[in-house]
This record gives sequence, structure tokens and C-alpha cells, in this order.
Amino acid sequence: MDTSRSVKLMTLNPEQQKKLFNILIVEIIVVAIAYFKGFLTTQPESNKTTQPESNKTTQPESNKTQDKDEWDWCDAEQVAKDIHNKLEEDNFIPTLLVGTGRGGAIMGALISGCFGHIPLVVIDRKYAWSNGRRKDGILFNVLLPPHLIEKVLIVDGQAHTGMTMRFYDNYLKKMGASEIRKACFFVSKRSLEYIHYYGFQSDKILKLPWVCSSNFKSEAHVDEKLGNAPDSDIKHSREQNYIYLVRHGQTTASIDGERFTGITNCELTDVGIEEAIAVSTELASKDNDIGIIFTSPMKRAIKTAREIQRKLKVQLIIDERLKEIDYGDWENEKRSDIKTASPDDYQNYTKDPVRFCPENSESPVSAKDRIIAFWDDLLESPSLFAEKGIVLVSHNSILRILLTHIEKKPLFKYRKSIISTGSITKIEIGIDGKAVVRDKNVTNKDRSCEERTTILSDC
Repeated sequence: MDTSRSVKLMTLNPEQQKKLFNILIVEIIVVAIAYFKGFLTTQPESNKTTQPESNKTTQPESNKTQDKDEWDWCDAEQVAKDIHNKLEEDNFIPTLLVGTGRGGAIMGALISGCFGHIPLVVIDRKYAWSNGRRKDGILFNVLLPPHLIEKVLIVDGQAHTGMTMRFYDNYLKKMGASEIRKACFFVSKRSLEYIHYYGFQSDKILKLPWVCSSNFKSEAHVDEKLGNAPDSDIKHSREQNYIYLVRHGQTTASIDGERFTGITNCELTDVGIEEAIAVSTELASKDNDIGIIFTSPMKRAIKTAREIQRKLKVQLIIDERLKEIDYGDWENEKRSDIKTASPDDYQNYTKDPVRFCPENSESPVSAKDRIIAFWDDLLESPSLFAEKGIVLVSHNSILRILLTHIEKKPLFKYRKSIISTGSITKIEIGIDGKAVVRDKNVTNKDRSCEERTTILSDC
């Protein structure tokens, strides 16, 4: 309290003292409200546990709890400015803004404008209903060069539970995004996902600036209609399509087929690079319309996939479930050495690799579980089959295990199939979702399977 006021208070008459005292009380109340209002803008601690300490940042100055029922465009512009200022303060200048949905498109454009210009791409999810459950998938396929996804800011209009932001975060990570942060105009106090930058927070669902139009239709209305649609209507929306299974090009370990190289990262040979180019040329032919590539995270697979991507100019996504089997104690060992050291174990393995797999290795059953989980996700995602085919770049054992599932063969016979390096196996997906093998182990139209080198190595 001001000391000059204290002295003056003692010299005033009782009526004057009472008036001045009331003024001071009001000042104290105003300061207290301002303090607690600022305190409440910080996200709950439960929301911060999902983000590493090094990534957590103070929220923009405009963060505040609002009691009004709706916001206007001035609020949206101010939030965009505050987020821009905070990004500069944190020295996080995005190489790409990813606007999600309608609100993300608007906020992304406003934030991009504050920087002068930062590339902005708008994406959205597609919903489908089956047996009362909603299936989500990405609505678009787009090629994002590696230099654009070094620092990505995901921008949405609102985050209620945060699950949508998490969906896009995981999606961009699979594309190879190096660093990702998230920003929203509005964040609910119930959000479980940490949002780095946001404008407003409340425990109520309030109207955003872009939903005030009388012509605006919410997703809830659309979801309700889709949810009441019979399953048969959804099933027949699928069109016939193709998935192309590609084994990576020849590696330094697969030249003579002598080593078990599962999780060992091998380099492509010159022949392997030529095989990858041949595959890309085949897939780029007029008979094949490809929209997306999925690849194993192994170096040999990624390099093969990059050659295909360079030719097709489509999106590439890395998925851990496509990686090769880990051969445990036999990893990177020569077959001849295994035969000499453990002849019985090796003979049993060749007869039944499911029951007699190497010590400390991933079992074929486990490998099948993950590749079939990936396959089922693929078949259940309507957006991936909207227009274009799909390429999967993987490995010898994983592709053979997948083929036993498609062809309904016993798992222990998976090693009987021949999947050569740089080969393509064409799978037709009917409108009923059933998969049929059409062409197996083919590189291009000029060379048949019999004319190609059929290397049986596990790498």
C-alpha cells in the first residue's frame, strides 16, 4: 500500500476515510481477479504429461478463460498474432503449417500471414461407420518433401479431447517429420493432449468465429447420418483396387544368400539400385495408378521406396510393422556356419520355422501378428482406396508371411514362397474387400519369374 495514502487516511474525517477505504478494497479485488485469471490460463498438469519437458512452452498472451458464448474474427486474428509472436520467441519457425479441417485451414492461413509466408497444407480425416464404430482415415494423399517436414506446426480450430491432434501428430511422424508442435484457437480443459500454443480455454463448448454462419453444418450432423446408414451401404462404396508388394533391391548380404540379415541394416548394391529403378519404372506404367507408398524403416527398404517415390511423385509413409524379422542368435550369421555348429537346429528350422525358430529371435507368429495388423488397417481404411493403388516395400520373410495369410496357407510353409529382390507381387482387392494374388514375383513385363535370379536369403 502507498505510505502517503496511509498518512493521509489518518488525517481525514470518518466519512472521507470510509470512502477511501472502499476504493482501496476495490483495487485489491481487481488485482486478485487479474492474478487468478492469469493463473487459470495455464493448461492443467494432467495435459502436460504427454509432452517432454524440453518441448513445453508458455502459452500466448491472449490465452484466457471466456464466459461469452461465441468469439468473433477479431479474436481469431489476435490469437494468430499471439501464436506467431510466441513461435518467434521460442525460436521455432515452422517449415510447414498443417491446417487440419476447416478451423485449421483458417487459423493456419492467419498464422502463415503473420510470418509473411510459410507453406500451408490443409488436410482432413474421412469417417466411415461399420457395426456402430467409426473408422478414421486420412482424406488426402500428398507428397511432402523432407525439407518441408523438418519443423511442422499442426494447426486446428479447437481441441476437445485432443485425440484428433494426436491422430495427425502420429500421421506426420510416420511421414518422417522431425519436430512437431501443435496450436489451436480453442482448447477444452478436458483435453488429454498437450497443445503448445492456444488462444482460449474453457470447460464449455463455445461457438468459434467460422461456425456462426447459418449455413454452417457441424460434423456431428454428418456423423449422425453416417451412423444410421446400414453397413451394406458402406461396403459397396469401395472400388476394386490393387496393392503392390515390393521386396527391396539386392543388398550386400543378399548377393549369395549366405547370411541371415533381418534387422541388420544392409546397403543396396549397384544391382539393387538398378532393381529399384526397374520397379519404379514398372509401377509408373500407364496400367498402374499409384497414390501412396508404405515402407519398412530398414535402410534397404527406404532407399528402394525413395527410388519409387522419385518416379511416381507420391507420398511415402514409414511403418514399423513392415520391418524384417529379427533372427536373434542367427542374425548376420552365415548359413554354412549355422549348419556346421548346429546341424539339427538348422534342419528343424528348414522343416518348420514356426516351431523351431532361432534362439532370441522374433517368432513368425509374432511377425504375422504385426504385418496382419497393418494389412487389416489398410483394408479397413476407405480413404486409401478412394482412387489410387498402394505400394508396400518390405522384406523377404515378412512378404512371404503376408502371402500365406492372403492365400490362406499354413504359416509354417511361408518359406516355400519365392520373393526375389526387386520383385513386384500384385494383389487385387475386390469391392467386397477380398484379396487375390494376380501376379507374383515379377520385376517387369519383359522378364518372367523363371528368368530372374531367385535368391532365397532372409534379408
